[in-house]
Amino acid sequence: MTLLPDPVLSFYQLMVWLHIAVGTITLVLFWLPLRFPKGSPAHKRSGRYYANSMYFVAGSGLLLAVMVLVDPMYFKASLYRPDGNDEATTSAIRQFWSFLLFLCILILTNVSHAMAVLRVKNNIQKMRNIRYLAYPIMLFVSSAWVLYMGIKNTHMLYLAFSGIGLFSSVDTVRYCLRSAITRDDWMAAHIGNICGSGIGVYTAFFAFGGRSLFSDLGQWQLVFWIAPAIIGTFLISKTIKRYTTPSRPKTATN
Repeated sequence: MTLLPDPVLSFYQLMVWLHIAVGTITLVLFWLPLRFPKGSPAHKRSGRYYANSMYFVAGSGLLLAVMVLVDPMYFKASLYRPDGNDEATTSAIRQFWSFLLFLCILILTNVSHAMAVLRVKNNIQKMRNIRYLAYPIMLFVSSAWVLYMGIKNTHMLYLAFSGIGLFSSVDTVRYCLRSAITRDDWMAAHIGNICGSGIGVYTAFFAFGGRSLFSDLGQWQLVFWIAPAIIGTFLISKTIKRYTTPSRPKTATN
């Protein structure tokens, strides 16, 4: 008798491979818009490619995380050992995949807000609805949960990124509720959030693949996980300053 493959597990594995494939492409697409002048057709087109890829990567990652969190023993059966502690294994799986779920929501919030500020620009009143506020609200809740896990388990990675998530969620809501917006405001919001999504996807790469690539380094592997956030924050600051700070007129000399 031929055993048919489990359709749910087959779908899960298909989504995993699609998530990895598109995610790998997105790591490269992140840099493509930087090759073209800001506002040019090529910049806008490559930016849409990146944003759409990010929507798929974050959306598929969110779906996979929810599936694993609902039934860890079904989707991660290989991690359970006959002589192991099933409860401890389930707890570890749920903690790690809760963090990945948080990263997906962080990325979705960043990309959504980055593209939204370009659409509405100075018409900030359009952002005062659930369409734009749903993602930061979800991000706030997931960040609070990651913060709880970080405090409970003294996990520095969770503590660091929960802070980033909480700040990002509050900052996004405050932006949506502002009474007026200038060009520098929406330009800074676009650059900051699109680069923030890049930080998220590179962090997800190291958080997922880094466990096997850098497992021999012990606690030092945390450096590779946090490095994208540190480097990315510095680059965001420099890029925002470049595009929003007006050039100073040259002083006349005698």
